[in-house]
Amino acid sequence: MLFSKSVLRITAASPGTIKAVNTLPLPNSSEGHKPLNKIGVMLNHADTFHHFRNLLALLDPESFEIVIANDRQALEKIAQEKGYSYHWYQDLIQQPPRYRYTLSNYFIYYYDVIGEAERKVYLTQLLGKHAIRMMYTLGIDHWNYADWNQLYDIQLCYGPWAAERLEQFKAEIHQVGYPRYDDFFNHPPDKQSWLERLGADPEKPTIVWLPTRHQHTLRAFGKTVASLSDRYNVLIKPHPLTWQEEPGLIQWLKMLPLTRLVEKELDNLYLYSISDFVFCDYGGASFGALYTDRKLLLFNHYPSTRFDPVGMNLPPDSPTHVDEINPTEQYLRGFIPNIAPDQQYLLSEMLIDEALWAEQQKIRANLRDQFFAPYYGNSAARVAEILKDCLARPETE
Repeated sequence: MLFSKSVLRITAASPGTIKAVNTLPLPNSSEGHKPLNKIGVMLNHADTFHHFRNLLALLDPESFEIVIANDRQALEKIAQEKGYSYHWYQDLIQQPPRYRYTLSNYFIYYYDVIGEAERKVYLTQLLGKHAIRMMYTLGIDHWNYADWNQLYDIQLCYGPWAAERLEQFKAEIHQVGYPRYDDFFNHPPDKQSWLERLGADPEKPTIVWLPTRHQHTLRAFGKTVASLSDRYNVLIKPHPLTWQEEPGLIQWLKMLPLTRLVEKELDNLYLYSISDFVFCDYGGASFGALYTDRKLLLFNHYPSTRFDPVGMNLPPDSPTHVDEINPTEQYLRGFIPNIAPDQQYLLSEMLIDEALWAEQQKIRANLRDQFFAPYYGNSAARVAEILKDCLARPETE
């Protein structure tokens, strides 16, 4: 099995849910091996399936297989219900690369190689000859544009903003919009029906709060937001990993007078569709709200907040303050209303400020042009077209 020198130079850390396996025997030589002219779609969480759902529905099921790299029971159930072929990743990594292409939102796992100190091999390399990334989020720049992007031959990104930042990695870049939310424009969910399903009052305006993980905003703003429930439907969907990582926080949220603490499996598509306001802090949810043109309000972290852990490409002494490592999200805060914990007394008045939200509608339109390619409702079709072209290309290597 061959790996380029540029890949071997990549440093490795273990951010978030990435698991480093201490040792891994290299698979048998791939000399003479011809991978399947298929795409291995790498999934590590049931919620991640939503990211690829619209795309997979447009592909020939014979052109791809699901590779399950975590959350096995839930993802096997999804694959079986959809009729997709699937494999558990550990059944594949000791073989020569099975696929001509892998498709993933990031590399998921890396491994140390037996007998070769400092050498790392990534799951994308073990599974496929070429790697395609379909971006999962905007923001969190220290992670999103880290050195592991060198693994990818093709980048499918949201639009001009990300494309410019990915140019440093020399991959083939396509701007595709946000495939996950095509149905928001083509087949919008029935708002009243979903409000009722979630226990909300159709006569009240609806606030949806989508916080990211490892942050303090839920504790800092939780009681204030919950106090709005006499005038608004208040729904909070914690980050999917928060349910496992911070059970004490989940229990605390359950004690607040919320309309609904939303389960991790529910696709944000439905939450954007029912929302009148979306509250976010950092992470990808704010950009989903921007893409779907929701009235967006951002909560800021305490000034001392630091991300833990830092991105793979940062040495231990690199800056980790949110202002320094997330310029995209700081840029967004130059245009979108945002408040710190000591300003939350302003929240009620901001929500009813009609002039503010009329001006924000124009601002959001401008921001969408900066962040997203104009494939609203057709993003998955654009990606499907690119992937079909990849499979039709002559194999010259």
